[in-house]
Amino acid sequence: MPLCCTGCFSVSAQRRKPQKLAQLKVSQSATMPGAVVVQWDNYQGEIEIKCRQQGTSTWMDVDALSSQLVPVGTGQSIDTASGRLVVGGLDYGKVYQFTWCGRNKVGRGPLSDPVSITTQAQDDKQSPKLLVLNTDTESATFSWEPTSVDDSVHSVVIKVRKFLPDATCNPWKYLDSKSEELVASGKKCSAFSVDTSTALCSGLQPGVEYEVVAQSGNNSGYGKLSDPITFKTHDLNNDQLILSCSCVSRSTATLQWTTPDNENGYFISIRARKKYDPVGEWMMIDHFSTSIKPYKDAWSPPTSQNPFIVRKLDECSTYEFSARILASSGPTGWSDTVTVTTQAGMLPITIGKVTSCASHLEWKAPDQAINVALRCRRIDLSEPQEWQHVDSRSNVLVPLGKGIAARACEGALLLRGLKEKTKYEVSICAKTVSGWGPYSQTRVFETLSASRCVMKCLKATTSSLTLRLNLPSSQGKAEEVTVLCRKGGEKKWDEIDAEVGKIVSNGKGSSLTEGTICISGLDEGAKYEFDISKNRNTQQSPPLVVNLGTQISYKEPAATGCAMFRRCKLALLAKLNERPTLLNHLVEEADRCFCRGCHTDSAVYERGGSDYILPLGWCRIGVKTCKSAALEQIAFKNWHTCYHGTSPDHLYDILCCGQLLKPGSTTPRGGKIPVRDGHIQRGFKRTNSHSGKSEFFDPPSLIFFSPSIRYCDYGRAYMTEHSFNGYRYRFALQVRIQPGTYNIGQETVGAKRKGDTVDPYVSNSSVEWYTGELHTH
Repeated sequence: MPLCCTGCFSVSAQRRKPQKLAQLKVSQSATMPGAVVVQWDNYQGEIEIKCRQQGTSTWMDVDALSSQLVPVGTGQSIDTASGRLVVGGLDYGKVYQFTWCGRNKVGRGPLSDPVSITTQAQDDKQSPKLLVLNTDTESATFSWEPTSVDDSVHSVVIKVRKFLPDATCNPWKYLDSKSEELVASGKKCSAFSVDTSTALCSGLQPGVEYEVVAQSGNNSGYGKLSDPITFKTHDLNNDQLILSCSCVSRSTATLQWTTPDNENGYFISIRARKKYDPVGEWMMIDHFSTSIKPYKDAWSPPTSQNPFIVRKLDECSTYEFSARILASSGPTGWSDTVTVTTQAGMLPITIGKVTSCASHLEWKAPDQAINVALRCRRIDLSEPQEWQHVDSRSNVLVPLGKGIAARACEGALLLRGLKEKTKYEVSICAKTVSGWGPYSQTRVFETLSASRCVMKCLKATTSSLTLRLNLPSSQGKAEEVTVLCRKGGEKKWDEIDAEVGKIVSNGKGSSLTEGTICISGLDEGAKYEFDISKNRNTQQSPPLVVNLGTQISYKEPAATGCAMFRRCKLALLAKLNERPTLLNHLVEEADRCFCRGCHTDSAVYERGGSDYILPLGWCRIGVKTCKSAALEQIAFKNWHTCYHGTSPDHLYDILCCGQLLKPGSTTPRGGKIPVRDGHIQRGFKRTNSHSGKSEFFDPPSLIFFSPSIRYCDYGRAYMTEHSFNGYRYRFALQVRIQPGTYNIGQETVGAKRKGDTVDPYVSNSSVEWYTGELHTH
């Protein structure tokens, strides 16, 4: 696919780097100990200011946006029109050196002579004087006043934490001026205005000792913390409200509480929420309906209505309750939460169809149920046998505690492995987040007597087989049976759908009334066991065992896409199987069929900022490259999509190299890449129709691509046909190429001469891409 390369040259006037500048003017900040004021004379152009602490050799950049020190090369350059900058975040009482230089398009000028300055030491006068005015059980009120007049201070930050001997394990929390609650460091928080002078802190715990500090802030940042003040919230009285639960049923909970004598005649507010609810919002208990309602719709009961029954709760659910007294002096704090789990009701179980050795069991579990456990035992003996659990994986009886519980949402299970003409009883229980509920009432069923069926294998291939069943007759009619199948080493039986001849699960098999069944879709070289379903009055003894043979070293493609896709993939597998190591390059997750029956979406997508013209009518089979994972992620996100027509004989060299090769390159097998017959054999000058410029076009030194797979297939110039199983196939590679590393030019396969438009989604003058680089695709 020849394409041409154009070059673009420009010449700019020479410029000089800035000259060495005079020393900066630096001074201490009058309001912030950890800040320095830097000033400079007018300078036409951008400047960079650098700083380092005396005794260190590493310079840091001064960032114009944050006014902080950042590593060299990461700071924002400074607008010289300002002429002044306050640099914050410096250590107190330390000596710093400042220097600067000019910068233009040519580069940076030399650094000026450094100037030194010592930041202010910590001074108690720079922090506000903090007072604790009042405390109660859950809140505290603070007040502050600056120790000196400073017009630049505009805000105050309050920090509170529990007082612990080891302060490193107890980080500070910030007091939000809007919510009046503590928020963790890093969360959004509003500072207090310096004119406010008081602050209320709520949400504290009763009887806990805290410490509080404050710091002033201005446009340069915040000063040092004030000396911490320790305070303790009030303890709750001995007559604190204590909530408890005395009785729980499936839908009710009886709550009772202890009330102090001086609170009688008032109301009690009870709130509730589901413990494992993802939303978990608190709601109130309504006095009149005795049920849970939103805050605005609930009326609180009087404290004299003790105990109080909460109704209309969900069964098998866990709730949290807490309460507080609504007294004349205001509401008290919320009591400790009480956790209550409602009981689970007994699940109804239904006996479905019963055969000689199986029974169909059905149930309907509540939404809160996670699993169900079924137990069964024989009762036709002189004494009932011990209970056994039903294992949901094998659907047979196992000792208690050994089986795997069934999922509640399944709603049905086929119990197998029972004895014919035997009485059994079965019951069920459900599991919720709170544990297992009670077992239901037992249901009794009796298995039927069994007749026998003989099964033979008539024919077996690598992935299919044909079975012959000699079915017993009853009153002149053949019995209906369902064939069971399981792979060697597995315990669970699956069923065969007799209509389509496939293995299905979850009891979706269909009955068989004819004597012959063909089963396909089996794994090559595997061992299978076949039996007769126990949901009919027939059984096979013993199970039939069939071993499938192995004819080829690769699997037939899975049912991805359509029949066309499966034929195409089988053709590629047959070609790659000539060198079995190539099979390791396949990535089945990337397989996609683009025939008209499989793809009905748009014909053009956008990938990497460029049009991705889909290969309509083709099948894509995924292969992995030798590129690193990081490079692959960049390529699939930012690089352009194109196609490269090739011969199936070259697949080995391309996949082993992980890239395309130019003519004359050496392949992994030691050969040379030739110029294909019929292609341009030497370079020449031409006018590029895409760019309109003259260029020297040298196809033997280039690799060709196209955004259109139709161009790769036009006239068979870039592809070689390959025959397999009576069909003819052509191969192309879908490639990602790095933007800016390739050129675009007109078609060179004679389409314009014939009056053809190769692809309606791309012009003939831009349909051919080419590059001389090897590591950009």
